[in-house]
Amino acid sequence: MSRSLLFPHRRLPQLNRRDRSPVDHASKQAEQRDRRRKRLAITLGEHFDALVEVHDVAQPLADRVAAEPRPFIYRDDIADLADAVHTLVTTVFDLVVTADAQRRTAHLKPQERNQAVRAFRELAERPTPPPAITDVEIASGTWVSQLTEHVGPHAGRLSDLLSRSAAPGTRRGLLSVSEQLVEALRVVDRAALALTQHLDKVEFDRQTLHRNRTTTAKPDPRSELAALGIDLEGITS
Repeated sequence: MSRSLLFPHRRLPQLNRRDRSPVDHASKQAEQRDRRRKRLAITLGEHFDALVEVHDVAQPLADRVAAEPRPFIYRDDIADLADAVHTLVTTVFDLVVTADAQRRTAHLKPQERNQAVRAFRELAERPTPPPAITDVEIASGTWVSQLTEHVGPHAGRLSDLLSRSAAPGTRRGLLSVSEQLVEALRVVDRAALALTQHLDKVEFDRQTLHRNRTTTAKPDPRSELAALGIDLEGITS
């Protein structure tokens, strides 16, 4: 299935104003992910897609788990990743609801406005609990769809919010929307890293066991003698 069908809410590619070439937002998002994981500064803008981010982080891991002979040993790691995505969803929800409430109450006095914003937040329908990943989904590698469906309803509103949000470092000591979002994404990064490390450890142990078995295998005396050019005729086994 094409990515355009998988992520129908995504905007069409825009043109670079200088050379009129299409801007590859998917590649830019991947570059930002790499910088984020290296703890380098980034600013997320309107073209950041939370649904795509979750998919691109989780799908390679799901494929690796599904290819394992014992995929269910990663059950807890996957549950932790689902919880991390829920943390991201909750952060996005709070950012969007708060921004909407502040916009609607801009005409009120500060004390009245704060009270109204709190009321708006209480009235807003909270995100559903984190998805429960089944063993069937783990074995087939299809559990990523649970995560993308969890974040999907919030992705478009987040992009809209990022398009009109203040840049990092301009809010007089307060974190920008981009900075708060980056912190939530790093929770996802840590969970993804833990699963990656578990997969790598199991693979390392498996290769080590294979090498040890090969090294300690009892040599075949006939093969050893034949390799030395010794005639084995008349030798009984």
